[in-house]
Amino acid sequence: MTPAATHRRKGARFRVLTALGCALFCWAGLWLPALGWAQEATVPGSRTTPLDPNLPWHIEADRIRYDQARDEYIAEGDVVISKQGRSIAADVIRYHAQTAMAYAEGNIMMTAGTDVLSGSYLEIDLESEKGYLDDGVIFIQENNYHLRGDRIQKIGPDLYSIDRGVITTCDGPTPDWKISGRDVKVHDDGSGSAWNALIYARDVPLAYFPIFRFPHATSVKRVSCFPRSAIPKGRAPATTNRSTGPSTTSRMPPSTCII
Repeated sequence: MTPAATHRRKGARFRVLTALGCALFCWAGLWLPALGWAQEATVPGSRTTPLDPNLPWHIEADRIRYDQARDEYIAEGDVVISKQGRSIAADVIRYHAQTAMAYAEGNIMMTAGTDVLSGSYLEIDLESEKGYLDDGVIFIQENNYHLRGDRIQKIGPDLYSIDRGVITTCDGPTPDWKISGRDVKVHDDGSGSAWNALIYARDVPLAYFPIFRFPHATSVKRVSCFPRSAIPKGRAPATTNRSTGPSTTSRMPPSTCII
Protein backbone atom coordinates (compact mmCIF):
# COMPACT_ATOMS: atom_id res chain seq x y z
CA MET A 1 0.00 0.00 0.00
CA THR A 2 1.40 3.41 -0.96
CA PRO A 3 1.94 6.14 1.67
CA ALA A 4 -0.85 8.22 0.07
CA ALA A 5 -3.32 5.32 0.29
CA THR A 6 -2.29 4.65 3.88
CA HIS A 7 -2.82 8.33 4.71
CA ARG A 8 -6.28 8.35 3.09
CA ARG A 9 -7.26 5.19 4.98
CA LYS A 10 -6.14 6.65 8.29
CA GLY A 11 -7.99 9.88 7.50
CA ALA A 12 -11.20 8.01 6.74
CA ARG A 13 -10.86 5.99 9.94
CA PHE A 14 -10.28 9.19 11.92
CA ARG A 15 -13.41 10.80 10.46
CA VAL A 16 -15.52 7.75 11.34
CA LEU A 17 -14.15 7.65 14.89
CA THR A 18 -14.76 11.40 15.25
CA ALA A 19 -18.38 11.02 14.15
CA LEU A 20 -18.89 8.09 16.53
CA GLY A 21 -17.32 10.03 19.39
CA CYS A 22 -19.49 13.07 18.71
CA ALA A 23 -22.60 10.92 18.56
CA LEU A 24 -21.75 9.13 21.82
CA PHE A 25 -21.01 12.47 23.50
CA CYS A 26 -24.35 13.90 22.34
CA TRP A 27 -26.18 10.73 23.34
CA ALA A 28 -24.58 10.59 26.79
CA GLY A 29 -25.08 14.31 27.45
CA LEU A 30 -28.67 14.20 26.37
CA TRP A 31 -29.97 10.86 27.64
CA LEU A 32 -27.92 9.80 30.67
CA PRO A 33 -29.42 12.52 32.90
CA ALA A 34 -32.78 11.03 31.97
CA LEU A 35 -32.00 7.73 33.71
CA GLY A 36 -33.15 9.30 36.94
CA TRP A 37 -36.22 10.70 35.24
CA ALA A 38 -37.74 7.26 34.89
CA GLN A 39 -37.65 6.92 38.67
CA GLU A 40 -39.08 10.35 39.38
CA ALA A 41 -42.76 11.06 39.88
CA THR A 42 -43.56 13.60 37.19
CA VAL A 43 -46.84 15.28 36.41
CA PRO A 44 -47.32 15.57 32.65
CA GLY A 45 -48.31 19.03 31.52
CA SER A 46 -49.82 19.96 28.18
CA ARG A 47 -47.80 22.24 25.92
CA THR A 48 -50.97 23.88 24.55
CA THR A 49 -53.95 25.64 26.06
CA PRO A 50 -57.41 24.09 25.54
CA LEU A 51 -59.45 25.44 22.67
CA ASP A 52 -62.47 27.58 23.50
CA PRO A 53 -65.40 26.10 21.52
CA ASN A 54 -67.15 29.49 21.55
CA LEU A 55 -64.36 31.20 19.61
CA PRO A 56 -64.36 30.95 15.80
CA TRP A 57 -61.63 29.89 13.40
CA HIS A 58 -60.34 32.57 11.02
CA ILE A 59 -59.48 31.82 7.39
CA GLU A 60 -57.35 34.11 5.25
CA ALA A 61 -56.43 33.35 1.64
CA ASP A 62 -56.10 34.85 -1.82
CA ARG A 63 -59.45 33.29 -2.77
CA ILE A 64 -62.25 31.83 -0.65
CA ARG A 65 -65.45 30.32 -2.02
CA TYR A 66 -68.33 28.39 -0.51
CA ASP A 67 -69.70 25.20 -2.05
CA GLN A 68 -73.30 25.10 -0.86
CA ALA A 69 -73.97 21.57 -2.13
CA ARG A 70 -71.07 20.16 -0.07
CA ASP A 71 -71.39 22.71 2.77
CA GLU A 72 -67.68 23.33 2.33
CA TYR A 73 -65.36 26.32 2.24
CA ILE A 74 -62.50 26.14 -0.26
CA ALA A 75 -59.57 28.51 0.33
CA GLU A 76 -56.75 28.78 -2.21
CA GLY A 77 -53.46 30.66 -2.36
CA ASP A 78 -51.38 31.39 0.77
CA VAL A 79 -54.10 30.01 3.01
CA VAL A 80 -53.93 30.45 6.78
CA ILE A 81 -56.55 29.12 9.18
CA SER A 82 -55.98 30.06 12.82
CA LYS A 83 -57.36 30.10 16.36
CA GLN A 84 -55.84 30.38 19.86
CA GLY A 85 -52.21 29.61 19.12
CA ARG A 86 -53.04 27.04 16.44
CA SER A 87 -52.60 27.70 12.75
CA ILE A 88 -52.46 25.79 9.49
CA ALA A 89 -50.84 27.29 6.40
CA ALA A 90 -51.09 25.57 3.03
CA ASP A 91 -51.64 26.13 -0.68
CA VAL A 92 -55.22 24.82 -0.48
CA ILE A 93 -57.48 24.13 2.52
CA ARG A 94 -61.02 22.74 2.39
CA TYR A 95 -63.19 23.09 5.49
CA HIS A 96 -66.36 21.05 5.96
CA ALA A 97 -68.77 22.96 8.17
CA GLN A 98 -70.84 19.97 9.33
CA THR A 99 -67.94 17.82 10.52
CA ALA A 100 -65.36 20.54 11.37
CA MET A 101 -62.87 18.60 9.24
CA ALA A 102 -60.10 20.46 7.42
CA TYR A 103 -58.16 19.06 4.45
CA ALA A 104 -54.91 20.81 3.56
CA GLU A 105 -52.63 20.24 0.56
CA GLY A 106 -49.29 21.65 -0.52
CA ASN A 107 -46.50 23.28 1.55
CA ILE A 108 -48.22 22.61 4.85
CA MET A 109 -46.95 24.30 7.99
CA MET A 110 -48.95 23.74 11.15
CA THR A 111 -48.34 25.24 14.58
CA ALA A 112 -49.78 23.96 17.84
CA GLY A 113 -48.41 26.05 20.67
CA THR A 114 -44.63 25.89 20.20
CA ASP A 115 -44.78 22.68 18.14
CA VAL A 116 -44.26 23.11 14.40
CA LEU A 117 -45.33 20.46 11.90
CA SER A 118 -44.76 20.36 8.15
CA GLY A 119 -45.82 17.93 5.45
CA SER A 120 -47.53 17.39 2.10
CA TYR A 121 -51.10 16.49 3.09
CA LEU A 122 -53.15 16.99 6.26
CA GLU A 123 -56.54 15.81 7.46
CA ILE A 124 -57.60 17.08 10.87
CA ASP A 125 -60.71 17.50 13.02
CA LEU A 126 -60.44 21.09 14.21
CA GLU A 127 -62.56 20.39 17.29
CA SER A 128 -60.76 17.31 18.64
CA GLU A 129 -57.41 18.27 17.02
CA LYS A 130 -57.01 14.68 15.83
CA GLY A 131 -55.92 13.70 12.34
CA TYR A 132 -52.87 12.72 10.32
CA LEU A 133 -50.06 14.34 8.35
CA ASP A 134 -48.28 12.69 5.41
CA ASP A 135 -44.52 13.09 4.76
CA GLY A 136 -44.44 14.68 8.18
CA VAL A 137 -41.84 16.46 10.28
CA ILE A 138 -42.42 17.60 13.87
CA PHE A 139 -40.25 20.20 15.60
CA ILE A 140 -40.80 20.33 19.39
CA GLN A 141 -39.12 23.57 20.36
CA GLU A 142 -38.92 22.94 24.13
CA ASN A 143 -36.61 19.95 23.62
CA ASN A 144 -35.29 20.75 20.13
CA TYR A 145 -36.64 17.35 19.06
CA HIS A 146 -37.02 16.71 15.33
CA LEU A 147 -39.22 13.74 14.41
CA ARG A 148 -39.92 12.39 10.93
CA GLY A 149 -42.35 9.84 9.58
CA ASP A 150 -44.18 8.90 6.40
CA ARG A 151 -47.44 9.39 8.30
CA ILE A 152 -47.74 11.17 11.64
CA GLN A 153 -50.93 10.55 13.58
CA LYS A 154 -52.07 13.52 15.66
CA ILE A 155 -53.98 11.91 18.51
CA GLY A 156 -54.57 15.04 20.58
CA PRO A 157 -53.66 18.73 20.88
CA ASP A 158 -49.97 17.88 21.48
CA LEU A 159 -49.92 14.06 21.29
CA TYR A 160 -48.36 12.28 18.30
CA SER A 161 -47.85 8.72 17.10
CA ILE A 162 -45.59 7.48 14.29
CA ASP A 163 -45.57 3.89 13.05
CA ARG A 164 -41.98 4.14 11.81
CA GLY A 165 -40.17 7.27 12.88
CA VAL A 166 -36.80 8.96 13.36
CA ILE A 167 -35.90 11.34 16.20
CA THR A 168 -32.86 13.58 16.71
CA THR A 169 -31.89 16.89 18.31
CA CYS A 170 -29.62 17.76 15.38
CA ASP A 171 -30.77 20.18 12.68
CA GLY A 172 -30.39 19.52 8.99
CA PRO A 173 -31.01 16.54 6.70
CA THR A 174 -27.91 14.60 7.86
CA PRO A 175 -27.86 14.59 11.69
CA ASP A 176 -24.78 13.55 13.67
CA TRP A 177 -26.96 11.08 15.54
CA LYS A 178 -30.51 9.79 15.34
CA ILE A 179 -32.80 7.12 16.74
CA SER A 180 -35.11 5.14 14.49
CA GLY A 181 -37.91 3.02 15.88
CA ARG A 182 -41.42 1.61 15.59
CA ASP A 183 -44.55 2.87 17.33
CA VAL A 184 -42.97 6.22 18.28
CA LYS A 185 -45.10 8.15 20.78
CA VAL A 186 -44.81 11.79 21.92
CA HIS A 187 -46.69 12.68 25.12
CA ASP A 188 -48.18 16.01 26.14
CA ASP A 189 -45.16 16.91 28.33
CA GLY A 190 -42.73 16.41 25.41
CA SER A 191 -41.45 13.01 26.54
CA GLY A 192 -41.90 9.90 24.45
CA SER A 193 -40.89 6.37 23.57
CA ALA A 194 -39.91 4.19 20.63
CA TRP A 195 -39.98 0.40 20.25
CA ASN A 196 -37.28 -1.60 18.47
CA ALA A 197 -35.03 1.45 18.63
CA LEU A 198 -31.69 1.71 16.80
CA ILE A 199 -29.22 4.46 17.71
CA TYR A 200 -27.13 5.72 14.77
CA ALA A 201 -24.01 7.85 14.43
CA ARG A 202 -24.65 9.34 11.02
CA ASP A 203 -25.65 6.15 9.16
CA VAL A 204 -23.70 3.73 11.37
CA PRO A 205 -25.86 1.73 13.85
CA LEU A 206 -24.40 1.76 17.37
CA ALA A 207 -26.91 0.13 19.72
CA TYR A 208 -30.30 -1.55 19.85
CA PHE A 209 -32.96 -1.20 22.55
CA PRO A 210 -36.27 -3.10 22.64
CA ILE A 211 -37.82 0.11 23.98
CA PHE A 212 -36.24 3.53 24.29
CA ARG A 213 -37.74 6.39 26.30
CA PHE A 214 -36.76 10.00 25.65
CA PRO A 215 -37.32 12.65 28.33
CA HIS A 216 -39.20 15.91 28.51
CA ALA A 217 -37.51 19.30 28.46
CA THR A 218 -37.28 19.89 32.24
CA SER A 219 -35.44 16.61 32.95
CA VAL A 220 -32.58 16.83 30.49
CA LYS A 221 -30.02 19.38 29.38
CA ARG A 222 -30.11 20.32 25.73
CA VAL A 223 -27.23 19.17 23.55
CA SER A 224 -26.94 20.30 19.96
CA CYS A 225 -24.70 18.81 17.30
CA PHE A 226 -24.26 21.93 15.19
CA PRO A 227 -25.51 25.54 15.45
CA ARG A 228 -29.21 25.40 14.85
CA SER A 229 -32.02 27.74 13.93
CA ALA A 230 -35.08 27.81 16.11
CA ILE A 231 -37.40 27.00 13.23
CA PRO A 232 -36.98 24.27 10.58
CA LYS A 233 -35.81 25.52 7.21
CA GLY A 234 -38.61 26.13 4.75
CA ARG A 235 -41.82 27.98 5.14
CA ALA A 236 -42.10 30.25 8.18
CA PRO A 237 -44.68 29.54 10.88
CA ALA A 238 -48.15 30.57 9.85
CA THR A 239 -49.49 33.91 10.98
CA THR A 240 -52.55 35.90 10.14
CA ASN A 241 -50.56 39.14 9.95
CA ARG A 242 -49.32 39.46 6.39
CA SER A 243 -48.36 43.16 6.56
CA THR A 244 -44.61 42.70 6.84
CA GLY A 245 -43.62 45.69 4.75
CA PRO A 246 -44.05 47.21 1.30
CA SER A 247 -44.41 44.68 -1.49
CA THR A 248 -42.55 44.90 -4.77
CA THR A 249 -45.36 43.08 -6.61
CA SER A 250 -48.98 43.98 -7.10
CA ARG A 251 -51.55 41.54 -5.75
CA MET A 252 -55.19 41.51 -4.74
CA PRO A 253 -55.90 41.92 -1.00
CA PRO A 254 -56.53 38.56 0.71
CA SER A 255 -60.01 37.30 1.43
CA THR A 256 -61.00 36.58 5.02
CA CYS A 257 -63.66 34.38 6.54
CA ILE A 258 -64.83 33.47 10.05
CA ILE A 259 -66.18 29.96 10.60
